[in-house]
Amino acid sequence: MAVTRWLEPEIAQTYPALTQDALWERERDRPTLQYIVVDELEEQIAILVIEPWPELDKRGRLSFDDEKERLEVTVAVGKLEPFLHRRALLPPAEGLELKAARQRPLRIGDVFCAPVDRAALKGEADSVHSWLHTPLIDVSARARQAAKAQYFAAVGPVLSQGEVEHLAQEFFGGEPERD
Repeated sequence: MAVTRWLEPEIAQTYPALTQDALWERERDRPTLQYIVVDELEEQIAILVIEPWPELDKRGRLSFDDEKERLEVTVAVGKLEPFLHRRALLPPAEGLELKAARQRPLRIGDVFCAPVDRAALKGEADSVHSWLHTPLIDVSARARQAAKAQYFAAVGPVLSQGEVEHLAQEFFGGEPERD
């Protein structure tokens, strides 16, 4: 069965060089695409959680299969700034939106896709240029949407086909049909 990776089509279309199979493989001897989330920020120190890029399960939800691969990295925000000022976005972002994103300060919950050299992280995490490679793609908005969808799927009831049709009729097509 083919693996479906989250946002892979958008990343492939925008950054073809990033979609080489080698970047998706989870080998330790070269940089691979990683999911990087800002977990904590305090006094110009960021705690990043870095893990292999998520796949999608049968229902289209993000799946982080291997918790053993999760890394927590503490780094000075100032060391990340050169990357943040050159951050990229996925389409349709362009022009003013890209400029605003590059000027926006780092926030808790920001999510990035970038090649990371995990072997280099075993050294000094503050030497960001040794382990973080470009492009650094800001996928924060998409990650927030995915998190909301997963949350509501988890807490919401499962609807029958009849309930779905009734709601669709009520919200999009006027009065529901009565039997």
